[in-house]
Amino acid sequence: MSSLESLNLFANSFSEEVPKQLLAAKYLWLLKLSNNKFHGEIFSRDFNLTRLGFLHLDNNQFRGTLSNVISRISRLWVLDVSNNNMSGEIPSWIGNMTDLTTLVLDNNSFKGKLPPEISQLSGMIFLDVSQNAQEHGVFRASTFAREHVYKIDTQRFS
Repeated sequence: MSSLESLNLFANSFSEEVPKQLLAAKYLWLLKLSNNKFHGEIFSRDFNLTRLGFLHLDNNQFRGTLSNVISRISRLWVLDVSNNNMSGEIPSWIGNMTDLTTLVLDNNSFKGKLPPEISQLSGMIFLDVSQNAQEHGVFRASTFAREHVYKIDTQRFS
């Protein structure tokens, strides 16, 4: 598994935790675990996928926070953890992930304010933070450089 570059396990009804060996595949640039029943804390200290460009973890049962282990990924373009049991605040370091074009965090239990650093993502094309426990926060779509699609729970953001 050491030379694995792409892994797509979409919709296979896997119901285990993700194997630790997979979280250390050093050449992996695409990981798609969407639409399974994976569970556990995906972003633990075992997570060492620093070359990922595309990370699709949506529609599983992952829990935990967006820990700073993700910030070690040098060129992440897509991060989708929607429809899981993720919690905590959306971290400010997300604004340092300058290659990020798609950020999908909807239908989790994220709380707090949307960090203003997110506006530093000048290449952002799609952002979805709806269906969370977010408080009102300052967010101006006009700070992004491109035309975008944003989905924000309008009852929770001003």
